[in-house]
Formats: sequence, structure tokens, C-alpha cells
Amino acid sequence: MKKKSGSIAIPFLITMLVTMLLVGGAALFFYLDHTKDNTVLKPMNPDGVLISESDRKTILCVLDPTSTEGEPVYALIRFNPVLKKTTCVSLPNSLILDVDGKTVTANIAYNNGGVSALKKALAAELGVTIDYHIVFEESGFERFYDILGGVEVTVPTEIDGLPDPNTLQYLNGAQFFKLMAYDYNGDETQRCIINSFLIAQLLNQAENARILESLDATATNLVDLANTDISAMVYQKHEHAVKFVLRFAPISAASIVPTVNTSGEGYVLSEECRKEILDDFS
Repeated sequence: MKKKSGSIAIPFLITMLVTMLLVGGAALFFYLDHTKDNTVLKPMNPDGVLISESDRKTILCVLDPTSTEGEPVYALIRFNPVLKKTTCVSLPNSLILDVDGKTVTANIAYNNGGVSALKKALAAELGVTIDYHIVFEESGFERFYDILGGVEVTVPTEIDGLPDPNTLQYLNGAQFFKLMAYDYNGDETQRCIINSFLIAQLLNQAENARILESLDATATNLVDLANTDISAMVYQKHEHAVKFVLRFAPISAASIVPTVNTSGEGYVLSEECRKEILDDFS
């Protein structure tokens, strides 16, 4: 396991913190204004369809670079329309998990047992329910990225094929996928911090009106974009919640900064990080 270095992460994290300070005030005002009483569930339309606790869902998202260079990305995304909040956390590829009584890394769990084995092991390790999974290869992710509308981010270090670092620029789907899959010379702590932030920014900068226009078609064609267990029936069950937040209550996505400790040839999450995940994902 390579020794961690924060030299690349520091400029990026400073940029990230400055950005959060600039936009945080507006986001906080919006959040407080729209969540004065989170116990009151607002109807989406005159038919009285309500957002409820059952609409809170956790999705395991995997970016699988089988056709390109890079490392897989494992991330949990918690959709919480009741609190108008989405939480994102990227997890280490070398996170230590238990699979059928054997101690393995997340990469081994995924490579040997697929996304179902990884989902089950992560749920047991973190003590949370993971409702669905979605696995993107590069081509499917690029199409999905275009549907969201893309994102402007700062590339944290020099990466072949990406814009110069430390400048806020728009990335296309292939560039964003490459940035997410970059291994940062084996520094998984840095990689997870950056990827957690990138996922949150992708959701925060999504073009809600554009997504809403094509939402039904996108849901229908989701199986063509990715390997997922989010079926048409699942979409219909929660369609009202998704459309509600897109129309009336844009969700502010936040990222959890994953902190880890080394354990043999892998990582275990710190107790503070485990508690934060449990608080947000339960």
C-alpha cells in the first residue's frame, strides 16, 4: 500500500472550501426557508400525492471502467426528498468487507461476486439498508451525464486528456468519467474525498427543468444505460417524489468526507465516518 500524500489534494480542497463558502450562504438560506417544518409533508399536486418516509432511498452507484483506464468507483447516494437532501459518499476500493465469512476488499467482492455481493457486504459493514444499485460503464455514463447537463469543476491535478488543473472548467462525460476513475497514485483517501465532492457537484449543477422534460423516457431507457435493479415498477412507485423535487424543491447535495484507518492491505472506516454515514443513511 503506497504511503498517502496530501500534496495534490491540498490545492483542490482549498478551492473546494472557497467554493462552498461562496455558494453555501445561498444554499443555507434556501434550505432553511424550505425546511422550517420538516414534519409537514407537502402535496405534489391537487390529487394529494405526498412525499413520505418510504421515498427515502439509498443507491449504490458503481462506475466500472472496463473499457478504459482507471479504477472502479464505489459510491453511496442517499435520496431524501422529505428533508430535501441528498448525501453522497465515495468508498475506498480497498475497504475491508466480510463476504461469506471471508475478509476481502471491496474490489475483490465486486470482481468475484458482482454488484449484488458488494451491495450486501457494504450494507452489513455500514449497518444501513442499500435499496438499489446502478452500474455504469463509460458509454452509458456519458449518456446519463449529458441528461443531467454536465458540470463545471476544478481538475485537482494533471491528468492526460483533461484540462489544465486548478481552473474551473466544463467537462464532458468522458472527461468526468476519467477524472472519477483516476487513481491518484494509489492514494484512496484523496480519491474518495475528491469523488464524494464531484458526485455532489454533479447533482447540484443538474439542469432540473431539462431532466424533468425527459424523465419518463430516461427511466424507461435506464436499463440501456446501465446495469440496475431500478425497474419501471420502482420508478412508478417513487415517480411523484422525483418529480416533486425537480419542480418545486431542488435538493442540495452534500458529500461526506470519508476518513479511514489502514488495516493490513486495506482500509477500515473511522468511527466518526461510520457514525456520520449511519446518521445520514438510516
